[in-house]
Amino acid sequence: MSSAACLCRVVLGVAPLAFLAAQADAPPTARLGDAVVPTQYRVELDIDPSKEAFSGNVVIDIVLKDASDAIWLHGKNLTVSEVFLTGKDANRIDATYEERDDSGVALVSLARTAAAGPAKLHFSYSASFNKAANALYRVESAGLPYAVTQFEPIAARQVFPGFDEPGFKVPFELAIVARPGDVAVTTTPEISAEDLGNGRMRHVFARTRPLPTYLIAFAVGPYDVVDFGMIPANPVRKRGLALRGIAAKGQGARMQYALKNTPGLLAVLEEYFGTPYPYEKLDLIAVPEGFGGAMENVGAITYDEYLLLMDENAPVDQRRDYTTVHAHELAHMWFGNSVTPEWWNDIWLNESFATWIMNKASHRYWPAGEFDRSTLKGALGAMTNDSLAAARQIREPIDHNDKIAGAFDGITYQKGGGVLAMLERYVGEERFQAGIRLHIARNRDGSATAEEFIASLAEGSDRSEIGAAFHSFIEQPGVPLVSVRLDCANAKNPRLDLRQARYAPLGSSIKAGESEWKIPFCAAYTAGGTRHSTCALLGERQQS
Repeated sequence: MSSAACLCRVVLGVAPLAFLAAQADAPPTARLGDAVVPTQYRVELDIDPSKEAFSGNVVIDIVLKDASDAIWLHGKNLTVSEVFLTGKDANRIDATYEERDDSGVALVSLARTAAAGPAKLHFSYSASFNKAANALYRVESAGLPYAVTQFEPIAARQVFPGFDEPGFKVPFELAIVARPGDVAVTTTPEISAEDLGNGRMRHVFARTRPLPTYLIAFAVGPYDVVDFGMIPANPVRKRGLALRGIAAKGQGARMQYALKNTPGLLAVLEEYFGTPYPYEKLDLIAVPEGFGGAMENVGAITYDEYLLLMDENAPVDQRRDYTTVHAHELAHMWFGNSVTPEWWNDIWLNESFATWIMNKASHRYWPAGEFDRSTLKGALGAMTNDSLAAARQIREPIDHNDKIAGAFDGITYQKGGGVLAMLERYVGEERFQAGIRLHIARNRDGSATAEEFIASLAEGSDRSEIGAAFHSFIEQPGVPLVSVRLDCANAKNPRLDLRQARYAPLGSSIKAGESEWKIPFCAAYTAGGTRHSTCALLGERQQS
């Protein structure tokens, strides 16, 4: 099926006038709002990677804020054969499903008005496997077919109908029907497998903790499963943790390096956050043929094969890439997964944070890998784009689904990581860490905004002024240029005269004086034979 929206409509019963009127409303192409919110999903998918399509049955527990005959949600390229709602009285209300916007916004129109309060939405549907490495897609390796998912940012809606926004975090009950002999992997451990007697096996998985749709993952096919056993308990995590490697058939033996080095990296992150790995198990999935990166799916992280399939004799660059990317995805288990942005305008914080801490964690785990300068190098690289007149700010408003993908770039990752490193240097490593731990503790299994993160940092570090600095760097584009002049006219009281302006390359259309930052500024000096350092917030265009 092409990427264009599939307008499929199934009519069950006679549509009243109110139902027809609801269809004329403009679809919400950004946030859905809180008129209807999910509280739980039950998702069962029938996945056979040798076929061209898959099917599913989904029940979504919802709460209707007010009585309504129309529900906006997300779905894209789904052929829905049945949809209905059951209310508090368990009576069935027939419905129709229609995809109303190319970004995957759909309308469920009820045959009669449903009362406010709890209800259940029921769907039966089918869909084609995606042709690209997105949503639920097929890939062949050595002539064998595999299926795997990539949901971030908004591709879950192509696999099951739902409320595909990061702020909607609820538990999932997941099941996969597959061919006998195929491995089925998802977010939580498998708790049962039943032979259905029709050439199909039904795999049932443990209920998840509250999660957004984009962090769920599925993988089905003739994978090798390498059981690494339990990662032992440590001073932070008092229980063992099941670790497995998942790879294309015949490739499992090449997972040993990645698995062997996971416990040490994980322990570094657990010590930093001061809390144990948040989930029940950890599977590392080497996606057959690769898909262009890695993805922090809860409990089932996907990676390009290049990042996982190696041994001790692999090139240093490949082992360094494994270390940083693995640290990045593991860090997301706390920052992004346990605590999730409310909306995509704050996805920069997920990626900035993981980019910053991956280098810190990698350096602590493998000092000889020389990761300690990587954040600075990344920030310097981002300055090239940030010095353009057309540069965007880190925290961009997202007022349409079509703008979401644009939030993932070097400004998000490298500049954002550099800003975090700058603030850590200003307030001190221990104080900065205290703010991060406070943020994780306050919002565990929930969602949070950048304002809440900044407030936690300010409170945890006991430096309230960093809020202004943070906002000045994330809510405007550009690179600040600080000019410094040493004034020793008074030998007993020398001073630095500082001036800030937006950096403009030669010939740029950037106008002088159009930007101003609150810049954490530190200077080192020697007095009485001893080296000292002092820091202050440069908040004016000129300051001494």
